[in-house]
Amino acid sequence: VFSLPFEMRRVWSLLRRFNIDVVNCHYVGTSELTWTLAKMFGVFRGKLILSLHGRDIRTLAAFKGLTHALWRWILQRADAIVACSEGLAQETIAEFRLSGGNVRTIHNGASAAQLARAEELTREVTRATSGPYVLTLGTLEHKKGHDILLRAFAEVHAAVPSARLTIMGHASDAKDSTLRLRDELGLSQCVSIRMGASHEEA
Repeated sequence: VFSLPFEMRRVWSLLRRFNIDVVNCHYVGTSELTWTLAKMFGVFRGKLILSLHGRDIRTLAAFKGLTHALWRWILQRADAIVACSEGLAQETIAEFRLSGGNVRTIHNGASAAQLARAEELTREVTRATSGPYVLTLGTLEHKKGHDILLRAFAEVHAAVPSARLTIMGHASDAKDSTLRLRDELGLSQCVSIRMGASHEEA
């Protein structure tokens, strides 16, 4: 509250210097409140977009009481809320009881050049394997469902012994349980779990 006048002056200076018409707050932080207040006070007259990912909306959903109400107030006043999937858009609408009129789904993009390179690398991998090859990219956390994938792959491998699976992602809360489940299912010879790979390698 005490710093708000100074913050609004900084926002006004930034807007004047760069002639900003649209602000897209990407990932959850404190900037959403700053820009919402700037619009409310007339300091910013442009469009405010909030881009939310899965972790963002679940972080916000965990808040209770006044903080939850504050975020609902912010989301209601955004010109657009962008979700990267229709499921996440619906989750946002339901969690914060939004009308949905300002919620849009824009799927994540991909580089054509990177996809062409990935296709080339995929051919190299498939030449090196004798059977079907499955790759999943995702942080080793519970919500990614690697436990479900491993149980399903155990059935696939029983029917197609040449099948191989690679799980590639950053280590997180489900790292130990994922490794343990792989070994319990007897899949250590056909399932590779790789952590800490670079984005380029993934």
